[in-house]
Amino acid sequence: LEVDTAHFKGNFAFKVAVYGALLSTGFTRLRIASGPEPMWPNLWMVLVGGSAQSRKTTSIHFGTVVARLADKVIVAPDSFTPAGFAEYLYQLQQGFNEAPRGHGPAALIVLPEMSQFLLEAQRQYAAANKAMLMSMYDAKTFRRQLSKRTIEVNLPRVSLLGGIAPELLSSHTDTADWQGGFMSRTMRIHGRRNFTLKEPTPVPDSVFRKLTGTLQG
Repeated sequence: LEVDTAHFKGNFAFKVAVYGALLSTGFTRLRIASGPEPMWPNLWMVLVGGSAQSRKTTSIHFGTVVARLADKVIVAPDSFTPAGFAEYLYQLQQGFNEAPRGHGPAALIVLPEMSQFLLEAQRQYAAANKAMLMSMYDAKTFRRQLSKRTIEVNLPRVSLLGGIAPELLSSHTDTADWQGGFMSRTMRIHGRRNFTLKEPTPVPDSVFRKLTGTLQG
């Protein structure tokens, strides 16, 4: 955050939210003792701010570029069906060899334009996406019957990082989203514009190298 803030004059709360989502997915040994089973800290972070003003998309982009360079966070597809996403996690599980015992694959869904996801979820072919993600929120083992076989994914961790304008958040969600549990699982970080940059400040390659080096440890 210190390096980020020195070169990118965005909303600090947005930066904390972005790196929180990255850390919840990229550092797979992090867990919280809770009763008979540990609780994996999945985070669904949603940055809420005006279009072309709050720099929410820039914040998301900056963080995910650092994550990809550090090779710590697996960024999942941003458009999918329930069956397709279950298959994706199953395939991811096959190569997930670094996880400690009792831990499954971890991935981050990045939705810089989350309004598109919410709009698609209202259509029949993607209507079950919200229910599927809700069922994965607690990182429990799940089974899915696909067209030709049944697959099992052990303790998947799926975090979400999205951005949306406040007016679209209102128009693209309904009562069921809030009372049914989908939106209530999100942490919504609201930002507003408080100053204007006269000139964009390019981020030096040395900054990305420093950030990725820190994450790679």
